[in-house]
Amino acid sequence: MNRFIFSAALSALVFIGRVDVIFAANPSLVIITSAQSTIGDLSRMEVIDIYMGRYKSLKNGEHVTPIDYTPDAIPPLRGLFYKTLVNRSEKAIRLYWSRLVFSARAQPPQAVTSPEDMLKRVTANQNVLGYIDERMVSSSVKVVYRLNESPKPASH
Repeated sequence: MNRFIFSAALSALVFIGRVDVIFAANPSLVIITSAQSTIGDLSRMEVIDIYMGRYKSLKNGEHVTPIDYTPDAIPPLRGLFYKTLVNRSEKAIRLYWSRLVFSARAQPPQAVTSPEDMLKRVTANQNVLGYIDERMVSSSVKVVYRLNESPKPASH
C-alpha cells in the first residue's frame, strides 16, 4: 500500500513537473541581490534585521527591500529559511508578523510563489534581496550571504 501511495505521489509530481520537490533534499539557501547592485556581503544579523522588519536600510543608508515566498510556494523554501535563520517555525513567523502589523510597526516582506519569480524580482531591482537554493544562482545575481548552517529544531 505504501509503495502504491509513493508511486502515485511521484507520478503526480512528474506530471506537473515538480520532481525537484522530492529529490531536492536539504537545499543550501543563499541570500541574493541583482548582479548590478551595490549591496555587498551582509552579516547574519543584517539579514535577520532586514527579514524580520527591523530595518529597511543598510548601515550605509542604502534602502533594501526583502522578498519572501508565500507559504504555499513550490518548492517550500520559506520554512527552511526561517528555521535556519532565526530558529522559528512558519507558524511562529506568521504570529510575529501579525503582532507587528497589528501594532503598525512594520509590514511583512512582499512575497512570490516560486524561485523563478524570486529571480525575476531580484534581477529587476538593485535594492531587492531574495533567497533561493544555491543551485539556482546564475550570473544575473550575486550572493550576499550563505545560510549554510544546519537547521535547528523550530521553537514555537
